[in-house]
Amino acid sequence: MIEFNKKTNTLEQTQYKYSLQDISEPNLYREIFSYDEIPKCAFNHRRVPMFPADEIWITDTTFRDGQQSRAPYTVEQIVTLFDMLHKLGGPKGIIRQSEFFLYSDRDKQAVYKCMERGYKYPEVTSWIRATKSDFILARDMGMKKAVF
Repeated sequence: MIEFNKKTNTLEQTQYKYSLQDISEPNLYREIFSYDEIPKCAFNHRRVPMFPADEIWITDTTFRDGQQSRAPYTVEQIVTLFDMLHKLGGPKGIIRQSEFFLYSDRDKQAVYKCMERGYKYPEVTSWIRATKSDFILARDMGMKKAVF
């Protein structure tokens, strides 16, 4: 059985069996992997001690890591995806930040267009190298946060 532990903010299995058993039918763990819900992650605190925070949010890297794994997005595609992330994250900011590169003219134009949206979430943040020129670039573009 799986139960939510309010103390650790995790789903936990309440029963464990370590002995190897020869069974005729597989246990598909339908309480974890049901057909009509998102799969759940259960932690037992024996191998993976977990104490997550009360508030959890996402930092999106679509416009940073995602730009390196495929053909770069156009400015219009970035703005459309940013609008979708805003809608998906909702008013409480489940998607708290979106990280952007600032190096190409296309990157800069996309950042400005996303900032013009005026959304509280996701906040437009930059990914920079730890150099004086990159700090100046982030400051001059109006970045409130920069990650390096």
